[in-house]
This record gives sequence, C-alpha cells and structure tokens, in this order.
Amino acid sequence: MNIDLNVTTPNKHIEKENIKNEQFYNEGLAYLYLENYPLALNFFTKAIDGGFSNANVFFNRGLIYFKTNENEKAIDDFSKAISLEPENENFYYYRGLSYNSLKKNNEAISDFEKVVKLNSKSIRAFLYLGIEYLNLKNYPKSLKQFSKVLEHDSTNVGALFYSGVIYNQMHQFNKAIPFFDKIIQNEPTAYEAYFERGVAYFHIKDFNKSKADFEKVNSLNPTNAETYLFLSNIKLNSKDYYGAIEDISVAINLAPNTSGLYFNRGIAYTGLEIDKKAIENYSKAIELNKNYASAYFNRGTIYYKIKDFDSAIQDFSKVIELEPEAYDAYFNRGLSYFSSKNYSKALNDFEKVLELDSSNKTAKNYIILCKKNLK
Repeated sequence: MNIDLNVTTPNKHIEKENIKNEQFYNEGLAYLYLENYPLALNFFTKAIDGGFSNANVFFNRGLIYFKTNENEKAIDDFSKAISLEPENENFYYYRGLSYNSLKKNNEAISDFEKVVKLNSKSIRAFLYLGIEYLNLKNYPKSLKQFSKVLEHDSTNVGALFYSGVIYNQMHQFNKAIPFFDKIIQNEPTAYEAYFERGVAYFHIKDFNKSKADFEKVNSLNPTNAETYLFLSNIKLNSKDYYGAIEDISVAINLAPNTSGLYFNRGIAYTGLEIDKKAIENYSKAIELNKNYASAYFNRGTIYYKIKDFDSAIQDFSKVIELEPEAYDAYFNRGLSYFSSKNYSKALNDFEKVLELDSSNKTAKNYIILCKKNLK
C-alpha cells in the first residue's frame, strides 16, 4: 500500500488558514497605523472572509468605517465585536460615536451608559453622554454629565465649554461666564470661548466686555461672520450706524446669504434715515427668508413714513399672517388704513389692538376718530 506523504491533514489545513488570516490581520493593523485605510480595510476583510473570528478584527475594520464616515457599516462591525467580547468598553464607546454621527442620540446614550457601567471613571463616556443630552435639549441631564467630567478633570475644555453653552441657551448668562473664563485662562487662543463669553456679556448688556471679546475673536479668527453681526448689534445699540454698516458689510462678504445681516444693515440705514437703502436691505433679508416677520414690519414702517400706504398695508398684513398676536402690526396697519381714509378697516385693526392690548390708549383714541369719520 502506497501512502502519499504530501497530503495535508484537515487539522494542518485549518492551522495554515489561521496563520494566513492572522497575517492578513497583522498587515491590516500595519496599514491602519499608517492611515492607509483602503489597504487596511482590504486585509481586515480578507481575514474576516477567511474565518478569522477575533473581536479585534471586527473592531478595527469598524474603526476604518467610522473614520471614513460609513457609520452603518461601522455599527455592524462594532456590534459583531461586542458579541464576541461583550465586556470591552472600547467597542461600546466607538459604536456610541457612530450612533452620534448618525444623530441616533438614544442609541448613543445606551452605549455610553454601558461604557460607564464597565468603567465608572470613563471621562470620555461622561463627556459624550453630556453631548447627547445636549443634542436632545435635556439640559439638566447634560449638565450633570459634564459635572462628572469636571470632578475628574477640572480643566476639561469640552465639559467647560458645553456647560457654558448650556447656561447661555438657558439664558443664565452670569452662570455661563465663569466656564468660559476658565477655558481662556488655560487656553488664551480659544476663540470659541471668547465668542460664547461675548454672547453672554451681550445679553447682560455689558457691551464693553462683549465688544472686547468679539474683537478678540476677530483677531484669532477673522472669518466668522456671526462675530461681525454681534459687533454691529453693539454699535447699533450705541447708534454708531456707520460703524455698524462697516461691520455688516464685512460680514456680508463672508456670508452673503445670511438674512440677519441685511436686516441689521437695514436698521442702520433706518437710523441714518436713508430710506431707500433701508428698504433695499430689508427686501434682501426677505428674499433670503420669506418668513422674516421683523423685516416685513420694519420695511412696512418705512413705507408708512414715505406715505406708500398700500405697500405698508401689504407688509403689516404679512406680519399678521406670520404672527397673529402681533398687536403692533395691527396698530400700524390700522394707521395705514386710517391714512388711506379706509376708516372701517382701520377701526377693525384698532379694535383688534385693544383685544390684544386692552391698555393701549392710542388705539382707543383712533377708534373714536374712526367712528367719527364713519358717521
């Protein structure tokens, strides 16, 4: 009986396949380290297709998918890694990041909470739990998570910044400022912190400090149109209309499709009584935002001033359509009807003003005048 000594036994074949798959995996790791994601992906997939049943190969391929914004595929691979190694916090953390990228906040929260169960001192998990709750506008829970981060790391920029942002959004501006102070103390070039602190100072009407912060933002990042918008608001407040126009014009060059910039420039031209340019700017704001009630109102006010009552009525009617409780729009439309000698419609508007603002004495006087003219 002749025996073929070259025949591979099943066990040896499996062993060779395992060695080859492990080589694929190691080559994938090398290319991942070099950030050559296509080649790394190719080798990890070869290892997986060859039956390499290792949690890390799924995790690392998922990591590539995550880094290349293929988050659904990343979630599939992280889930497979979790099924093979369910106590690995890293797998849940990165799956949570993938859910975060897809704006699946509740799924992300579930994963980050699992990380915390596995590691009660995981600063990164507490930080992202705070971010997820912030995305859901659950400010108390968000602040609680950020406070846990700060318990472990009192200078954590992310936790400090988002805590300040939350207090700004809750209109608790005095509580927001110390968080931004601490960031700036440790990172003097953190322009985002200067910006948010400038917003807080603006809302508490400390315009000098607000202006100083926004000017600092401009020195660090001169391409932020919103900074110029706030600076223009500060200048409008002090009736520095030419200065406001200068700031807004710079901002418009940076963000030409921002309706609020044209609205502010319209206010500046209104202050200077340059009616034509004011109307042009309010009209541009409306062109960019068809539902911009304040722009219709301000433009209507100028039309009334220049005695274009039909256009004024049209604008105030649009404001009422957008904001049915806007008694000042009813009042101004009533004035426009009254000036057009349409006393019955004027009467209806002034009566509506009293319905919304029963103490309005001027509306009461116009009601008397309308009734006299209707006799």
